[in-house]
Amino acid sequence: MVLEYHRIGDNEGEFIRSLPHFRNDLKILYEAGYRPVTMRQVLEGDINLPAGTTPVVFTFDDSTRGQFYYLPSGEIDPNTMVGSWVSFKERNPAWSGGATWCVLPGADHPSNFFHEVTSRGATKAQREAREAGIRKKVTWLVENGHEICNHTWYHERLDRARDD
Repeated sequence: MVLEYHRIGDNEGEFIRSLPHFRNDLKILYEAGYRPVTMRQVLEGDINLPAGTTPVVFTFDDSTRGQFYYLPSGEIDPNTMVGSWVSFKERNPAWSGGATWCVLPGADHPSNFFHEVTSRGATKAQREAREAGIRKKVTWLVENGHEICNHTWYHERLDRARDD
């Protein structure tokens, strides 16, 4: 099974999931014996789960602030999808796999690498801080068993793009 999530919000819709419902999704899947694997693991046939469990792939599209954000204190915001994932994993150590986070590297703020400020018109110090923030998030995800995928440059309509 592959699950696709986009945004966290209060008013659920096609691309919006409330944080309580997202947290409940994790709980229901865990209790039903599902364990997360990345898309790469599926494609490479590298799924090594305990007997009696079933793989599930989580994909998170569009790299919004509600998915991953650091508080000014430097801690991961617990009211994000990553923060919820971390909290759930702390309570359920058998939830050991990662997810696939699909970023929009060329998108405008706020869908550019989890709400990092835009680099257009920014000072050198602001650009360096942005790059450090991106590096910190990507490093954390990879070091914690997740993977990053490119979800197009800026969410362009590929059916309208030129071949070149």
